Amino acid sequence: MNKTFTAAFDGIGPGPAAHHRMWAKLAEGKAAARLQEEGRKRQVTRLVISVAAVCIVLLGISLAMARYDRWRHSIPTGSTSLGTVEEAVPSLEGLEAPTGGDGSLLPENIALSEASAKVSVKYTTKTQEPVATSLVWFSEEEMFSHWNMAFFRGKVTDLKNIELDFNGDKAYRALARVRVDRVLKGELAEGDYVTILLPCPVSEKIWVEDCGLAASLRIGDEAVFTPIVYDKASMWGQNGAWLSLKDLAPYGLADGARWVFLATEQGVRYMESAYPGFHGGTLEDAEAYVAEMLETASAD
Repeated sequence: MNKTFTAAFDGIGPGPAAHHRMWAKLAEGKAAARLQEEGRKRQVTRLVISVAAVCIVLLGISLAMARYDRWRHSIPTGSTSLGTVEEAVPSLEGLEAPTGGDGSLLPENIALSEASAKVSVKYTTKTQEPVATSLVWFSEEEMFSHWNMAFFRGKVTDLKNIELDFNGDKAYRALARVRVDRVLKGELAEGDYVTILLPCPVSEKIWVEDCGLAASLRIGDEAVFTPIVYDKASMWGQNGAWLSLKDLAPYGLADGARWVFLATEQGVRYMESAYPGFHGGTLEDAEAYVAEMLETASAD
């Protein structure tokens, strides 16, 4: 009986059809797991590609902004940037401008053309402490040929600080009115009055290494000026606003340390390292040096 029962029990079990169904289920489970794993890998791959794409876009934006910043600072408006603390100072105290309607004075108001957008300019007695920046190096020859420039001796007849508002970003510069006394190069005539954009405000309370010469200009000063001649391409872009430099002046100094030979009681002030061929002396000596350098540049 026991043998019969055992034999009967051993006979109980899954048949071939049941075995087939069981193996089919196992195969389906493995396939589903494999598909799930492949799906996870695809998701990770897409995530990595998306992150890489975002990084590339951000890098492109960063490079574009860096190129724009270098371009904006390469515009010859003056290389001096301004700090964030605004200070009201009597920057032109004691510097009364001469009277008369002979063209020796700056205009009462500054009118901007349609070439300028989202920017305003006004005269001011407010300034900001400039922050020293690195000057772009030029050879002695390039100091007379790098840009389209004018060269003349003249006398400062008027001088005012200006505030430029670029959509809320404020910058400070100065305008100098100069009577042309002798033309060394340029479309000028003796007796003309011209305006020069200075790359920093004028104040006895401000001193910066790369702006000290221009910032020290005063009404009545005589100097040999070598400014840039502005054209339609001379634009200053900042904070979504644009300013045509020709709206301010036909001429401008690229920085406040060079481009001027200023007559003083102690002799001519100038940047010696920029003009190694000039060894000081009088303003007439500076004129002769500039004329010689211009002749050399034209011969080349």
